[in-house]
Amino acid sequence: MSKIAFVTDTMHPGGSERVISVLANEMTRRGLYIEIICLRGKESFYTLERRVKTIFMEQVLKQQSMYNKVRFLRTYVKEENIDIVIPFMTPVFCFTLFSLLGAGKTIICSERIDPTKTSKVRKLLRAILLPTTSYLVVQTEQIKKYYSNSIQKRCSVIYNPVSDSFFEEKQIVPKNRFMSVGRLAPQKNQRMLIDAFSHVHQKYPDYSLSIFGDGPLKEELQSYIDSKGLQDVVRLEGTSSDISKELHSSFAFCLTSDFEGMSNAMIEALCSGIPLISTNVSGAAELLGNNEGGMIVPIRDTDAFASAMLKLIESPSLVERMRNYNLKKREEFRTSQIVDKWIEIINSFS
Repeated sequence: MSKIAFVTDTMHPGGSERVISVLANEMTRRGLYIEIICLRGKESFYTLERRVKTIFMEQVLKQQSMYNKVRFLRTYVKEENIDIVIPFMTPVFCFTLFSLLGAGKTIICSERIDPTKTSKVRKLLRAILLPTTSYLVVQTEQIKKYYSNSIQKRCSVIYNPVSDSFFEEKQIVPKNRFMSVGRLAPQKNQRMLIDAFSHVHQKYPDYSLSIFGDGPLKEELQSYIDSKGLQDVVRLEGTSSDISKELHSSFAFCLTSDFEGMSNAMIEALCSGIPLISTNVSGAAELLGNNEGGMIVPIRDTDAFASAMLKLIESPSLVERMRNYNLKKREEFRTSQIVDKWIEIINSFS
């Protein structure tokens, strides 16, 4: 049996970390040997199967230098006879590819964000190191087309798996609530969402907005909410252990990001069967079709976003049509189907 190790920065709350936890758990249930190696952090936010072995470099290494981490990963993979290494995110797969140069290991890299939006340094490192990977997994056709023909020949598009809880038909009466999930960081542009909702609030004061997530902009965003007098209807909810329940009890999901790979939160909202409003980030059109499962508006267009929110409130038939589309579309994101695709790639190197 092949020994497989995912490599990630941390297992803190986050999109790629959640995907790793779902993949690792399901692969373990199917009898595969799975490890998770974390460059930072000391514990996993996500519940993992008991048989999933986790390694946290912060607990293993006394000196947290890059040199020590490179040496540790190279030595560990060799001594533990890891056959297949799967690093997630550009900085991590660049680190992994460099650490394992010439080690003769199968490395399946996974890009989790729009590659056009990374820094010049990361683009350079990726251009130098990615050609050495055995295979590449990306989230959208748009992202796949970014890469050279030689890389596209060993590249597959695999959507993110969604936990079964999002497919459950919960007997919850939806609130008059718009909802968003994402790290409170500039990329997610929650300030635009707050501005758009302020227009909605003027016309429909019985609607509210809940923003789930944590991050460096928390205090700044709360001050902004207070300055607009929206503290009673716009709430920063922090992280939640049951996002599925929150989605099922919401009217619609909103994403105002400036860029994404393919948003986990947007996929989870789709699988919950509620309508979506998203900026035109990578993956939005693939998910929502021609405004069939939700509405797509230009990036950073606050007025267009507010108009879309109002249109949903005022068009019950549109909401129902989007719900029906999403309930059909969500079958593509069943964990079993996604893991089948990953295992097919893994087996091709076994």
